[in-house]
Amino acid sequence: MNFGFTIRNKILIGFFSLVLAFAGYGAYSIYTLNQNTKNIQLAKENIDPSLDAIKDFKLLLSNSLQGTYIWVFSPPPTSNVIKDENRQALQDIHNIHYAQLQARLEPLVRSWSDTLQKTRMDSISRDFEQILKSQKEIMNTLKQFEDYDNSDKKLGAETIIETNIAKQSTVLNRKLVDIETKKRIEKEASQKRLLDTFERLQLQTALLIVFLVVVGVIIALIIAANIVKPIAYINSVISQLGKGELPEDKKTRFRKDEIGQIAGSVDKLIAGLRSTSFFAENIGKGQYQADYKPLSSSDVLGNALMDMRDNLAKVAEEDRRRNWATNGLALFAETLRKNNNEIAQLSDIVLSKLVEYVEANQGGLFIVVEEEEEDGKKKEPYMRLEACYAWNKKKYLEQKVYLGDGLTGQAWQEKATIYLTEVPNDYVMITSGLGQANPSCILIVPLKVNEQVFGVVELASFTAFEPFEIEFVEKIAESIGSAIATAKSNERTQKLLEDSKALAEQSAAQEEEMLQNFEQMQEAQEEKERLQAIAAQKEGVFDANTSILYADNKFFISSGNNTSYELLRYSQEEMKGLSVSRLFYSEAKFEEMRINLSRGGYWNSIVTIRNKMGDEILVKLSAGTVQGEENTRYMIVLDDINEVKLLHE
Repeated sequence: MNFGFTIRNKILIGFFSLVLAFAGYGAYSIYTLNQNTKNIQLAKENIDPSLDAIKDFKLLLSNSLQGTYIWVFSPPPTSNVIKDENRQALQDIHNIHYAQLQARLEPLVRSWSDTLQKTRMDSISRDFEQILKSQKEIMNTLKQFEDYDNSDKKLGAETIIETNIAKQSTVLNRKLVDIETKKRIEKEASQKRLLDTFERLQLQTALLIVFLVVVGVIIALIIAANIVKPIAYINSVISQLGKGELPEDKKTRFRKDEIGQIAGSVDKLIAGLRSTSFFAENIGKGQYQADYKPLSSSDVLGNALMDMRDNLAKVAEEDRRRNWATNGLALFAETLRKNNNEIAQLSDIVLSKLVEYVEANQGGLFIVVEEEEEDGKKKEPYMRLEACYAWNKKKYLEQKVYLGDGLTGQAWQEKATIYLTEVPNDYVMITSGLGQANPSCILIVPLKVNEQVFGVVELASFTAFEPFEIEFVEKIAESIGSAIATAKSNERTQKLLEDSKALAEQSAAQEEEMLQNFEQMQEAQEEKERLQAIAAQKEGVFDANTSILYADNKFFISSGNNTSYELLRYSQEEMKGLSVSRLFYSEAKFEEMRINLSRGGYWNSIVTIRNKMGDEILVKLSAGTVQGEENTRYMIVLDDINEVKLLHE
């Protein structure tokens, strides 16, 4: 008998393979059920450990109560060398055993499904901890052998045991027994469910295996009877390909025999042609990101299409960038044209549009400010933050940026673009309602026109700027600088017009006021001349009848009038530089006058003075400080009263 790889043998092999597969499936199902049974039984590990832990809890409760009784009613040995194992056991319960029991019990209790049991177990733990506190109180009270001779301490400890520890221990023991009983019931119910499920699954698996064997035989016979199906498919496909048509993908599956391999190869050919056709169609639609995998490394048509796709994608990307820049320049040109009158409004609108157009996250627009002092000199120029978008650089919101100050001032000074991809953590933060983060890059571009910088625009973004975007921002910056220059010129022109108008109004008002006051000024001038004439007459009379001397701060005479020269018999040259003290007959009177005048006061008195000839003259002398006269500080007035004296005599 020929057992070669004929269609017949393959059918038989397929049949037996199907049978073996089904048998394996049945065995695997049984194995899976056994594993599931083990896994389900494994879940019971929570119940058995819980029961063991509850038993240990009951034992711990009993031992603690017993240890407390022993502690109270059995005094410790008088010697420290002899250890009391019963007292040590109670201490171990407090220090070791209860903590170990809690470490075992807490994770088990957390996995319990019964919330009531978990609550009761937590309550038991808290109550037991209260018992431990009471025991600790007894242990601290009866610590030494001598404490047992103190009847008050021992009676207090016995009272705590009887009224607190013993009763609470009994209640807790009943609660633990109740929980233990419920856990045992859960264990028995779980075991019964597991056994029932196991038996039911085993029966179902056996029936399924029998069913699959019968179905497998029927399917094998059907496949053997339908060998002609792939041959008919191959014939239909080849016929359509001969007409230039691509058959529809009917998702037909074939066996892997000779005919099935031929049909599969034809199916792969159709799939490859369909993928190539779909890829070419996407390229024609401009979808250059379409996924395509050549049939092999030697696929001439597929590789040629991919090269064409890459070239077209490169050209399309260049067109997209060029159109993006062209549209942006047109947009900003229109915006600058409509808003070139006021710098503040222009800055806000342009910055907002620029940040949105380049898809940045934050931006600031700085404008160069040149101010003049009152004397006409120019102050040091600086930049102020004229507009901002999502900006939180508080150091720039109200402060001034001078030439070379920080990155912004550096871009101004160098008149060149600064682009950073490693931004310092403390430079700027992009803030939103969800938090804040450091940007990935910073772009600082001067607003430069004909090598003159009118400001700086600064952009921050989470994504890096492409070279064409940086070039676009530089072109826009030049347009913004030109618009700012125009706006500044318009503002200066407007200010000059307003100043001219205000000056004209002021001149008209002043002219009217001058006309109104002209007559008053004439009258005032005439009155002034009349008063000056009267004052001159009075001054002449005073000067002709009164001797006046002027002295410096050291009391040397600097000048005088003609009357004083005649009275003192000195010429003008002799009088200048003469010490006032030489005129006084009494040195004490001179010192009295000098002290008063030096203190800024006035002085007058009747004194005797001497002229150049040594003659004594009685005068009424008045002296005071004179302000504002060069080389003169004091004025001395001499009134000759010799004649009055002679008349009295």
